[in-house]
This record gives sequence, C-alpha cells and structure tokens, in this order.
Amino acid sequence: MLLYLASCTGKTSSTLPTEPPIQITDTPILSPTLRATETLIPGATYSPSATPKAGINLDMYYRVPISYADLISHPYDFIQAPDPINDRAVFDKWFTEDLMGVIGSRTDRQVNLQVSALGNAYESVNAWPDHPTKIQGKLGFFWFIYRGVVVPVIVINVSRFDPAFVDLTLCVGLFNGSQIPWDGTVSLERLSNGGLITQIDIYKTSKPMGVFLGDFGASFVDSTGDTWTNLPDNVAFGLGFLGVTETK
Repeated sequence: MLLYLASCTGKTSSTLPTEPPIQITDTPILSPTLRATETLIPGATYSPSATPKAGINLDMYYRVPISYADLISHPYDFIQAPDPINDRAVFDKWFTEDLMGVIGSRTDRQVNLQVSALGNAYESVNAWPDHPTKIQGKLGFFWFIYRGVVVPVIVINVSRFDPAFVDLTLCVGLFNGSQIPWDGTVSLERLSNGGLITQIDIYKTSKPMGVFLGDFGASFVDSTGDTWTNLPDNVAFGLGFLGVTETK
C-alpha cells in the first residue's frame, strides 16, 4: 500500500520576512528504506469539482483522514489535486493559484511544529526536532492520483528560529517503509491519534543515500527532481518520509 502526506496553513500577505535563511546542515539523518505497492480507487480520476472555482474549501483543506482506509473509502470528502506528473501544467496552476492561496505568506502562516534543524541539500529537504514534538494547530491535506495510486499529502508549517514564525512549509508524500517500525499508512493513523513528530524528509533524487524508493517512488522523483522543493516564500513539495511516534 502506498501513502503520501503533506501540510500547509495560512493567509495571504504581501509582506516578506527578513528572517535568516534556512541553514544547510551536515547532521546525519536516519533515512528509511522505502518500497511502494499500488492502492487504487477504481475508476478514480481528477475531479475539477473537488476544487471549486471560488478556491479551495477551507473546511475540506483542514480535514485530515483518520486513516488511509478512510481516504480510500471517502476520497471526495477531501481536497483532490491534479496529477503532478501527467497533468503538470494543470497541477502547477492549481498549486500556485489555489493551494498557495490558503498556505499564504510566511508572515501569516501558523506554526505547526518547532524544529531544531532544517536542511536543504543535494539529496533532500529535511526538518527534525531534537525530541518527539506535538503538532500545533491544524494541518492541511490534499491527495492526488499518480499511475493509479492514491497519494495523500500532509501540509505542515515548521519553525526553526522563532517559535512564532514559520520558516518552511513542507508538503510531504510518504511511502511504506520496510526498515522502520511504521509506514505511511501508520503515520497517518498515528497523527490522528496524537502521535509526535520525529522527522520530515522530502527527496530530491531517486537514489538518496541509504534509501530505496522502489519503482513507483523512483519514477515520481526522477520526473520531479527538485522542481518543487524551493518554491517561492519557502514552500517545498515532494515525495518523502514522515516520522510519527506511536501513542500508548
């Protein structure tokens, strides 16, 4: 089963912050070995009605499924995006005009996670706290279909320097992991149960060190590279990994 997640929040503003740039770090990161199988919604295609002409429905945008099964069972209860690879122009227009409209300017976004380090290097964009950390506020959510696979995306605003100010917004797509104690499906369920965040990665190469993306993941990343990892106003989108602790 394949899963993707991501998160972004905020309002629009024309004022840009003067915060220090994201720091590139050489701190080693634990990376999962990833593999993917396909999970389909029979006959599912992009539905323009999922994105009203007036823009993204905020109630739907902040609605995160409690599980992957919930998403598969009720896909159109959640925001659907165009296929980023096969409908690139349509996706870029949707991302720029609709999604960025609800993500908004960094000055107006609300922090979801305080981290101790951010990295933007050749292989990946990374964010991680120095201890498992609770999510604050509302996460954004959307999904899309690529090669018949339903890909959930959690949009999350992180702060590195000022706990009241967003430094980076990550929209992360996650796979099942074969060498970690949870996979993308479990990450989504753990989020809904109040699990804590330990790490976030977005991959810029299909062969990052120590990580095996599999055919599906490699084809996606080979098609995107770092296309969406340095978007205006510090937004990053792509296939990645979300570490969430298990709740007891």
